[in-house]
Amino acid sequence: MHQQQQAHARWKGWLSGGAVWLLGWVAACGLEGYAEQGSPALLLVLTMTLASLWWPTWMVIVSSTVTVVAFNWLFISPRGTLQVSLERDFLFLGVMLAVSVGVTLLMARQRRLAAASEWHAARVQELYALSEALRMAQIPASVYLALDAALSASCRTAMPVQAIFRTAAGQEQPQSFGAPGDDELSGLRLCCTQAQPMGAGTHVYDNQPGWYLPARGMRSAQGAVLIKPSSDFLHDDAQRRHAQAMCDQAGQALEHLSAAAAAHAVQQAAQVHAFRNTVLAAVSHDYRTPLASILGAASSLSQQGERLTPPQRQRLAATIVDEATQLSRLTDNALQLARLDGGAASLHRDWESLEELVGAVLRRVRARDPERRVRARLGARLPLVQCDAVLMVQLLENLIDNALKHAGPRTPIDIVGRSRQSQVWLAVCDRGPGIAESDQARLLAAFERGGSGQAGGARGMRGAGLGLALCDAVARAHGARLTIRNRSRGGCFVGLFMPVAALPPLALEEPQ
Repeated sequence: MHQQQQAHARWKGWLSGGAVWLLGWVAACGLEGYAEQGSPALLLVLTMTLASLWWPTWMVIVSSTVTVVAFNWLFISPRGTLQVSLERDFLFLGVMLAVSVGVTLLMARQRRLAAASEWHAARVQELYALSEALRMAQIPASVYLALDAALSASCRTAMPVQAIFRTAAGQEQPQSFGAPGDDELSGLRLCCTQAQPMGAGTHVYDNQPGWYLPARGMRSAQGAVLIKPSSDFLHDDAQRRHAQAMCDQAGQALEHLSAAAAAHAVQQAAQVHAFRNTVLAAVSHDYRTPLASILGAASSLSQQGERLTPPQRQRLAATIVDEATQLSRLTDNALQLARLDGGAASLHRDWESLEELVGAVLRRVRARDPERRVRARLGARLPLVQCDAVLMVQLLENLIDNALKHAGPRTPIDIVGRSRQSQVWLAVCDRGPGIAESDQARLLAAFERGGSGQAGGARGMRGAGLGLALCDAVARAHGARLTIRNRSRGGCFVGLFMPVAALPPLALEEPQ
């Protein structure tokens, strides 16, 4: 199709130049008898100059020679012959031929320069478009798709580009794209290993019907590409170098992806290592007090149990239970937070009723709330939410425990639930001293505790600072948002804002 368009444009140009040439001769013949001898000659020189816009150089030179000979036949005396009687006529015809040929050569040179400029501008635009597409690529498959589209358009390939790319640093078996055959796959691997082009015009396996081009990065080849261009490009060194520049762009993009993946892995490993160290430090510190209490109570029961009164033994046993419960909650929070932050936890989502979740939480906190300060005030017709019930109960329980610790004695604590447009929110509200604004964002990080803005200060409270961090991790895992702010009339508001998903359609059974 492209060759047909080129042939059509070439014939159209020839016809246009021929029409201009004939019109020039008609005008020159029409001037005979009305102007001097030089006027038709100048008109014919102008005609040849205009014809050179469409005709190839050889054709213009031939037509210029024919024009000078015909001008001698028609306008130079003796007319009707090729004889030249005067020396000035020899000079006139020579100058006419030299000017025509010289202008033709200059026009040809300008056309070559213009064509080269257009070619380079088009190639620069192709490289820029490819760089923009590669900038958005996140995986090697995206790099291949962008490179395939660019090379197919630039080299006019009849089939998809075939390639192999390394998807990880030091990978022995690169990933293949475009379904190359066994021989082609061997050629791609050899090209990638040697990091040099092969195929037609490269003097390496020159009999191949295509180009094997390495996708080179800054340090090494990140893959190789097999291109089978159209026949008019197969031995075009400039086009092959342009295709190599595109492949090198893809190689640099692959190297960037590999470096980014390696950096991300190192960062994750460093974060996991730092988190483990922080967990060990915090847990070892916060485990000492409850373990000491458990050991002291157990030792008293073991060594002096017969001399203790029943109320004393009951108090020691209750101390063991309370401290063991504290250790269990601390361990559960630390392990759950490690799973959520590390991405190892899988959510078991199901459609749950908020009323049932809040009821389950109330039943669990009643043992720690003998004064029944915790109350539930839920709106009517709350929608079902898709969540992990175990994690959601743990989130609400942590929020309530924080409120029981910091709100102060005999301070009512409310669990409020409302729905609004496309989201539903649950909040734990109290009338305590609130939280300082400088601490509100900080408390969502692991191992952070409140400052002086809380009742009694957090320094005298037990805990590793994992409760709110776990709540924030659970909220983010559900696509929700945890918000902390002070209430206008005193107290703290900790709200969970969750998006409401559309309920799945009911599967109705057809009647038998």
